[in-house]
Amino acid sequence: MKKIYLILAHDNPVLLERLICRLHDGASSFIVHLDAKTDFRQFKFLEALPHVELVADRVRISWGGIGCVIATLKCMEMAILNHKEGTVILLSGQDYPVKSNGQIDSYLSNHRGNVFMETRYLKDRGHHSDRERKYKVEISENKGGIIMVAPGLSRLLVILMLRRTISLSFALRIATKKRKKLHIPFCTGSQWWAMDIQRLTELLAYIDDNKAALINHYRDSFIADEAFFQTVAMHVWGQVEGVILPSLTFHHFEKHAPSPIVFKSMHQLDVLQSLPNRTLFARKFDANSGKLIDALDALNAAR
Repeated sequence: MKKIYLILAHDNPVLLERLICRLHDGASSFIVHLDAKTDFRQFKFLEALPHVELVADRVRISWGGIGCVIATLKCMEMAILNHKEGTVILLSGQDYPVKSNGQIDSYLSNHRGNVFMETRYLKDRGHHSDRERKYKVEISENKGGIIMVAPGLSRLLVILMLRRTISLSFALRIATKKRKKLHIPFCTGSQWWAMDIQRLTELLAYIDDNKAALINHYRDSFIADEAFFQTVAMHVWGQVEGVILPSLTFHHFEKHAPSPIVFKSMHQLDVLQSLPNRTLFARKFDANSGKLIDALDALNAAR
């Protein structure tokens, strides 16, 4: 079964190479976007892999910003341009399969036409409504380097302007303009999704027709990559029963943590092996996850 993996990566070339080699089964292609901040020299091995396509127009990505959405859109557009069929699967360079390639094929074949994406309406998320009402201000590109500022003149806004954290024009916009709500209900959910080329074409068609409004809104929103595609998907397919199914990717957050836990201990193997059939991937892994990944590969090789 043909699969097109879209991979967003920024570091750990060894893990990225292992991920690609593990998933390459003769019927898979890989479209890789490297953060523009990343030194490409450590990823030059990708150029020698015939099944890998690199996004040339790389985007600078900051945590919680719109850059991740733009990078994903570039990968999606490349998938549509270069591939006529197949299932498109969005992963990060720190994801890894928890099922064999055969099990991945079997599950996707049995669910052709479905969209695998975690989605929920913002109105069901309580205080998270600030993501639609307040302005996002980046203090730094690092994780946690974002604050949300309410529309209107405030002491916080004056401090940000005086410290030149934000431009005068942005400060005036915050002070004088409430954020406009989208013309469709704001949704949130996990960043990672999968769908076939036909569904991807439908999604991109709506985005292309409304791109300016969507980009402008989510440029000011916190963690845009966990809302942009979810909002559009729910508008396009949310009323059609049975189209949207849960995400294929498992992750686990500790209470109040900004990032999911890293799988690197052998005692976590039982957790990963006990995941339901619909869970094909997990995140996240890092340079210290080698032994755990070895054990996962050994178990899946027997399947």
